[in-house]
Amino acid sequence: MREIEKQVEAHLTKMQKAQQENETAQTRLRVAERQAAEKAEALKVVTRDVAVAEGKLDTTKKSIEAAENTLEIVQAKFQETETELKKMHRARSEKNAVSMAALNASLNEKLRDQLSGAAPDHPIFDRLVFSSAELFAQGSATLQQSGKDILLKVVPVLQDVIAELPEDVDWVLRVDGHTDNQPISGAGKYKDNWELSQARALSVVRFLVNSTDLQPQNMSANGYGEYQPLTTGESPASLAKNRRIELTLAAR
Repeated sequence: MREIEKQVEAHLTKMQKAQQENETAQTRLRVAERQAAEKAEALKVVTRDVAVAEGKLDTTKKSIEAAENTLEIVQAKFQETETELKKMHRARSEKNAVSMAALNASLNEKLRDQLSGAAPDHPIFDRLVFSSAELFAQGSATLQQSGKDILLKVVPVLQDVIAELPEDVDWVLRVDGHTDNQPISGAGKYKDNWELSQARALSVVRFLVNSTDLQPQNMSANGYGEYQPLTTGESPASLAKNRRIELTLAAR
């Protein structure tokens, strides 16, 4: 009888332990189910956020595509406008060049009688050409009185021609100095013909600005030395032709 009671107690103990384990398992199951539900809900939120993000991304892509298309249109319009502006600028420059050439030719014609003998015997219709010998002593960039007198004869006619310029033309009176190809010693004031030609051009510009109504902003002094000869001859007459000062009306 005692043995049976022991077996029953042992069986009851096992059943209690099994029941406790089952309760523990049920508790864990409920916790797992709750966690799974929470994770499922979180997944739903993430899925919804992803869908929203994908929608925004799609909208952004479409906006970028639209912007790129707009940019292409704007660039095409800009290029078209730039091309038209270049054409207009080129046409205007060509028109101004023709106009300037005509005015220089007119200036030459008007001064031909007044300045007979002051320029070399090779007329250049689009600029005024003066022999350096009429303006400067040999090797010097200081204007002689004869040179000043010649330039002062030019100014009134020059101003009349300038008055004929269209108001929208930004003009400049170029004064270009040129020499022959005979080297100078370099021991004096000027190192070479380039410096001498520049100094002579600047001397003419300073005289015209200081002695007339011509403004500095409309003047340009340039020295070319022997590098733009009118003739390649080596005779005294040919060398004399290359020693010159040129005045040219030009559009900027």
